[in-house]
Amino acid sequence: MGSADAPSGGFVLAGVVDGVVPFILPDRRALLIFATAGAFRDGSIPVYLDMRGADLQWLNSGHAPVLVDHIRTTDCVVGVVEAAWVKDDATALAVVRFGASSRATEAWADVQAGVLCNVSMGFAMSGLTQEREGAVFVKRWQPFELSLCALPKCLDAHVKVRGLSHEDARAFYAERDRSRAAAEARAVVEPLDGWGAWVASAALVLAEVTGAPLVTIEPVLARLMREELACQAAAPPAPRPG
Repeated sequence: MGSADAPSGGFVLAGVVDGVVPFILPDRRALLIFATAGAFRDGSIPVYLDMRGADLQWLNSGHAPVLVDHIRTTDCVVGVVEAAWVKDDATALAVVRFGASSRATEAWADVQAGVLCNVSMGFAMSGLTQEREGAVFVKRWQPFELSLCALPKCLDAHVKVRGLSHEDARAFYAERDRSRAAAEARAVVEPLDGWGAWVASAALVLAEVTGAPLVTIEPVLARLMREELACQAAAPPAPRPG
């Protein structure tokens, strides 16, 4: 493979492993397999995810957190998802970057040592159907966080630190470039001042509770907030008492 075929932006060619020259991820990054087409168990019920129905917009927004044990507090945020994609309609992968806090540094050290090696995801799902002896088939689903955990429901979900194949490296850069372009477009079209973070958080909660796609909810909330801010700006000031 010539150098012109290699993706740019920080990957380093490593030595040959099993006849393949992998790309080493930049510092403090890891490749996660966070879902597969195989069944995982929710209690006693086998659940199957349709990989073609994955909505990865939030994971590719640059805001999706990497947590410890699904705990949604700032001290349990150890990283951020840089890009996510589905490979061959069978495996969902993500490249994540670990932070610089003491908790993140400890988590990164344990990941490199192979101690923290299991992965889980928090996700909203819709389009459920019951088929074949009580198994649940999920047609549409949207992850909103990835977590390092002790025991994942999907036993195939795990961390891969060593490197990416050429195909996965290209997929990573394609998704990252798309998400950056989308973020730049949103920044121009939907400024919303300091309310943008609130809209994103509220849309995420609504998507999780209702099962509706985040890509549908967030623009509606943004439009309503812009209209409300415009009304407040146009309203005359309230009279002062006495």
